[in-house]
Amino acid sequence: MCTFVSTNSPAECKCHHGWVGASCAVQAFSLTLTGCANGCSGNGLCLDGKCVCNVGFKGADCATLICADPSKTGPNCDLPKCPRDCSGNGLCMNGKCACWTGFVGDTCAMPSACSEACHGVCALGESEECTNCVGQCRTLANSRVIGAHNPFDDYANTFLVQQQGLGLGQHTNGNGNANGKGFKQLEMNAVEAGALA
Repeated sequence: MCTFVSTNSPAECKCHHGWVGASCAVQAFSLTLTGCANGCSGNGLCLDGKCVCNVGFKGADCATLICADPSKTGPNCDLPKCPRDCSGNGLCMNGKCACWTGFVGDTCAMPSACSEACHGVCALGESEECTNCVGQCRTLANSRVIGAHNPFDDYANTFLVQQQGLGLGQHTNGNGNANGKGFKQLEMNAVEAGALA
């Protein structure tokens, strides 16, 4: 839009918001920057898409109030905080963790599969021994060699292999012939041989 400041002066462009320059052809620098979430909630400065929060606020959009009492949380700092924020494996409800399926404990840090193995070590609370136990349990649970065993797999890979001279992974079909099926047949062979009776 062109305007005249005085009747004898040349026309000047009055630019729309976001445009600058003599002919309004240059986009304003402020519009080239990435915006921030919720405009930093009025609690911080937006610097190219990231909020720099004022003292007392935190979060991606500076909406979370930092409570003076570290054991409290919430918009009014009146809700009890959960230990270790439930380790990211549960929901904090009034200071207690409600663990997602597959996790147990006060902090939801222990996988359910490790509960029995590490219960004695972790019963006194979180410690280095407890952390080591849970770490070893997680590692062994994913191992194809160490960890949970099926007795029939062990039997098939030791007793029958040695007795009948079969290769690993081969089982007998009851007639002395090797095949790759054999799980039920192994059970029957084991009972007939008196190994499991």
